[in-house]
Amino acid sequence: MRGGCWDAGQAVEEIAAIVRDWKEGWTGPEEALKEIEEALQRNNFGPLLEEGREAD
Repeated sequence: MRGGCWDAGQAVEEIAAIVRDWKEGWTGPEEALKEIEEALQRNNFGPLLEEGREAD
């Protein structure tokens, strides 16, 4: 099962913080993408990442 509304809210907050850090120059693009992937995994949205790979 994909993450629910609570998981989605948490994921968005984490991803927003990562994007802010990237825009301010605290992280590079590769590191930011890795952190976004980890946030999605941590908040139960990992299957979405796998589905994207299968579609390729």
